[in-house]
Amino acid sequence: MQNGVNGAGAQAGAPHTVQVNPQQAAAFALQFLPRVPHTHAEREAFDMATMFLQAIASGQVQLVPAQPQAQAPALDAPAPTQ
Repeated sequence: MQNGVNGAGAQAGAPHTVQVNPQQAAAFALQFLPRVPHTHAEREAFDMATMFLQAIASGQVQLVPAQPQAQAPALDAPAPTQ
Protein backbone atom coordinates (compact mmCIF):
# COMPACT_ATOMS: atom_id res chain seq x y z
CA MET A 1 0.00 0.00 0.00
CA GLN A 2 1.27 3.44 -0.82
CA ASN A 3 0.47 6.81 0.67
CA GLY A 4 0.36 9.93 -1.46
CA VAL A 5 1.26 10.14 -5.11
CA ASN A 6 1.68 6.95 -7.11
CA GLY A 7 5.28 6.78 -8.25
CA ALA A 8 4.38 4.73 -11.33
CA GLY A 9 3.12 7.80 -13.19
CA ALA A 10 -0.57 6.89 -13.00
CA GLN A 11 -3.04 9.58 -13.97
CA ALA A 12 -4.80 11.36 -11.11
CA GLY A 13 -8.04 9.58 -10.33
CA ALA A 14 -7.09 6.51 -12.35
CA PRO A 15 -8.25 3.28 -10.69
CA HIS A 16 -5.53 1.17 -9.16
CA THR A 17 -5.42 -2.13 -7.35
CA VAL A 18 -4.10 -2.53 -3.84
CA GLN A 19 -3.42 -5.99 -2.49
CA VAL A 20 -4.28 -6.36 1.19
CA ASN A 21 -3.98 -9.33 3.49
CA PRO A 22 -7.50 -9.39 5.01
CA GLN A 23 -6.30 -11.03 8.22
CA GLN A 24 -3.72 -8.32 8.81
CA ALA A 25 -6.21 -5.58 7.91
CA ALA A 26 -8.83 -6.98 10.30
CA ALA A 27 -6.31 -7.31 13.11
CA PHE A 28 -5.20 -3.73 12.51
CA ALA A 29 -8.80 -2.45 12.61
CA LEU A 30 -9.57 -4.39 15.80
CA GLN A 31 -6.97 -2.43 17.76
CA PHE A 32 -8.95 0.80 17.21
CA LEU A 33 -12.47 -0.47 17.91
CA PRO A 34 -12.33 -0.04 21.70
CA ARG A 35 -11.69 3.69 21.13
CA VAL A 36 -14.61 4.18 18.73
CA PRO A 37 -17.39 6.15 20.42
CA HIS A 38 -20.83 4.67 19.93
CA THR A 39 -24.26 5.04 21.44
CA HIS A 40 -26.20 2.36 23.23
CA ALA A 41 -28.37 2.02 20.10
CA GLU A 42 -25.30 1.35 17.98
CA ARG A 43 -23.95 -1.32 20.32
CA GLU A 44 -25.41 -4.24 18.34
CA ALA A 45 -23.81 -3.04 15.10
CA PHE A 46 -20.53 -2.40 16.94
CA ASP A 47 -20.56 -5.93 18.36
CA MET A 48 -21.32 -7.39 14.92
CA ALA A 49 -18.46 -5.45 13.32
CA THR A 50 -16.13 -6.71 16.05
CA MET A 51 -17.33 -10.29 15.50
CA PHE A 52 -16.73 -10.08 11.72
CA LEU A 53 -13.27 -8.58 12.14
CA GLN A 54 -12.30 -11.22 14.70
CA ALA A 55 -13.49 -13.99 12.37
CA ILE A 56 -11.52 -12.54 9.46
CA ALA A 57 -8.41 -12.02 11.59
CA SER A 58 -8.51 -15.61 12.84
CA GLY A 59 -8.95 -17.06 9.33
CA GLN A 60 -12.51 -18.31 9.88
CA VAL A 61 -13.85 -16.35 6.89
CA GLN A 62 -13.01 -16.98 3.26
CA LEU A 63 -13.11 -13.73 1.33
CA VAL A 64 -13.89 -13.85 -2.38
CA PRO A 65 -13.47 -11.04 -4.90
CA ALA A 66 -16.58 -8.98 -5.56
CA GLN A 67 -18.35 -9.82 -8.81
CA PRO A 68 -18.84 -6.92 -11.23
CA GLN A 69 -22.45 -5.81 -11.19
CA ALA A 70 -24.47 -5.58 -14.37
CA GLN A 71 -25.61 -2.10 -15.24
CA ALA A 72 -29.27 -1.39 -14.65
CA PRO A 73 -31.24 -0.49 -17.79
CA ALA A 74 -31.99 3.18 -18.33
CA LEU A 75 -35.30 4.35 -16.89
CA ASP A 76 -36.62 5.30 -20.33
CA ALA A 77 -35.53 2.04 -21.98
CA PRO A 78 -38.34 -0.17 -23.25
CA ALA A 79 -39.19 -3.18 -21.12
CA PRO A 80 -37.79 -6.49 -22.41
CA THR A 81 -40.30 -8.61 -24.33
CA GLN A 82 -40.82 -12.29 -23.70
